[in-house]
Order: sequence, then structure tokens, then C-alpha cells
Amino acid sequence: MKTTDPPVLHIARALEAELRARHADYGLPGGFDGYGKGVDRFVCTTYTIEVLTRAGYPVDAVMRDRINIEAFRAPLADAVARGDAEISGVVHALVVAGLGDPIASEGIAAGDFMQYWYTTASGGLAGHVGLVVARATSPEGAPGVRLHGAHRSTRGVAVHPEVIRLDNKRALFAVRPRPI
Repeated sequence: MKTTDPPVLHIARALEAELRARHADYGLPGGFDGYGKGVDRFVCTTYTIEVLTRAGYPVDAVMRDRINIEAFRAPLADAVARGDAEISGVVHALVVAGLGDPIASEGIAAGDFMQYWYTTASGGLAGHVGLVVARATSPEGAPGVRLHGAHRSTRGVAVHPEVIRLDNKRALFAVRPRPI
């Protein structure tokens, strides 16, 4: 853990260290799969809720629903195309609660949560949320970030091994949590 991490990122890294201490084979092929539901398992939204809770943010049922995008009812593809606030998950939740400030993609920095929607390999629509570790440049030279979170590909909580590009998302939202 870097001592210069923003507080929420420090807490996220501590969560990962805690999980790895409990499971020596955490995230390894054939080892403990920390992605999903259950003890020591998280998906991107439950990871976000856990980090915010550990950081002392008042995460109530309404905020959980907003982070999980539970109350959303419109056709998802249309809402993503319009950039509806409700599909921004943690961004919407923190801004409405007065606990965060929206950040444009150019200003994203370590400690910001980022919710994005992308086209899958099969042409579908999928979303993901994580916590920015640092700005980065993709191998193709595009702007991007290193993202800490619960990723299926890492089999749990970790920094995603690839740079997450900012220029190829169907919708991208970010929020900087206000200090508590």
C-alpha cells in the first residue's frame, strides 16, 4: 500500500490485502475465486459498497440501490446512449447524497470511482465500476487508467492487469468522493 494513496484507495488496497491474507491462493487458477457472491467474494458493485462502508460513508438501502442500479427501469441501451444519471451507479449515488463531485474523464485521478458501459465481444452491453489507481496510457497510446476493483478476469479484488481505456466506452462517468 502506498502511503500517498487517497483514503478510499488506501482502504480498497487494505481490503485486497485482507482477502489475500485469508486465502493464500486468492485469485489464482484453481485457487480461491473471490469474484461473485458469498464470504470474501465481491462483484464490482458490492466491492464499491464495501469500500465506501469501510471508509465511513453512510451507505443506506437507497445508496445501495443506486450503486447497484436497482431502481432503473428504462431500456438500458437507450439510457446509456442518453447518459442518464441513474446508469452512472456510484457517481449518481454519491452526488445525490452530497458525498461526491462528478469528474470529467480528463480529470480522473487516483481515488476516483469510475462507472462505464462498453460493448462486449458479442455485441452486447455491459457495465463495470472500479476505483482508479492511476492514469495510464494503453499500448495503443490511448488515455486510460489502472482500475482496482472486483473483476471476473482477476478472480476477485485486484488491480486489473490491463489499462482500461477511456476513449472507447459507450458511456463513462466518474466521481471523486468528498472527504468524510
